[in-house]
Amino acid sequence: MSAADILAATMSAPPPAFDSDLSLRRAPAPTTVEGWTEAIMQGREVFPEGNLRAIRDIGQTIRDVKAAFERVGEGLAQFDKAQYLDSQNNLLQPGGQWKEYEARFQALAERSEYKASAASALLHQYNKAIMTDVDKSELPNLKKELQTFVEVCAYRLSFSVKCPSSTPDILPKKLGSRRADVKRMANEVEALGDDVRFFEGVIDEDLRKAGRRLEEQYGDGSAQQRSLAYHQGAVDSHKTDLERVAQGARMIASIWSMIATDMQALEIQLSDATDPDLPLTILFKKRIAMLRPTHGMLTAVCDVFYNQARGQ
Repeated sequence: MSAADILAATMSAPPPAFDSDLSLRRAPAPTTVEGWTEAIMQGREVFPEGNLRAIRDIGQTIRDVKAAFERVGEGLAQFDKAQYLDSQNNLLQPGGQWKEYEARFQALAERSEYKASAASALLHQYNKAIMTDVDKSELPNLKKELQTFVEVCAYRLSFSVKCPSSTPDILPKKLGSRRADVKRMANEVEALGDDVRFFEGVIDEDLRKAGRRLEEQYGDGSAQQRSLAYHQGAVDSHKTDLERVAQGARMIASIWSMIATDMQALEIQLSDATDPDLPLTILFKKRIAMLRPTHGMLTAVCDVFYNQARGQ
């Protein structure tokens, strides 16, 4: 579901029993990028619980995930240092895999910041053209400017070769490649969350293997087994941090998935509005007006995402 769909559902009339309550708390839908940004940051009732509200706290989410990575890593470092073996004399070192996951998250966080910044800058460049009413005499220039926007999107956002204006029929495909790029970003973050959830089982299995080896070698109640119990306690104390990492990754993935969906909506509306075969009529102005909720919301989402994630 896109942000626009979520908003539409939120703004629809609630059951009669709740009308009086919600009417007092619900704010009107913003009409500018600045209004959308303010609404996200203030957590107004115009937004439902979920992705949009989570964007406001994305910086804290990234900090929490990084801190959780460090705490789990400390526990695993103690386990690795003890150099436990399994029954086949294989060295059990789960800490190395955890460091790889941590490096993946750091790289994804940095890419997220960059992508949000690039999208925000481009959307702001055409904010005035989309969000401002113009006189009828200015419609030809507006249409030409927005056709340029489509071409710029194809070049700067899809990282593909710029499409000539003489071949507008392939522009949606070019814009779609950018959406696919954003969707891949969402999938990569989600995959990291899945790997972390699976990794909990890997740690438990390594502990069991080490325990079996020590029992075979030293018997029950040995000092080595007591040492393993200590290390197991250190690892187990961070199980909630494993889930915190997985949840944080899932939240970031859901935000990127939402952005991809809204980009698709903007792509379709923008391509329809700037169709060179359509005459310039009052319908053109209406189509541009229909772009505004998606454009305003998407711009604000990218702004807030970048500003909150920057430097985390």
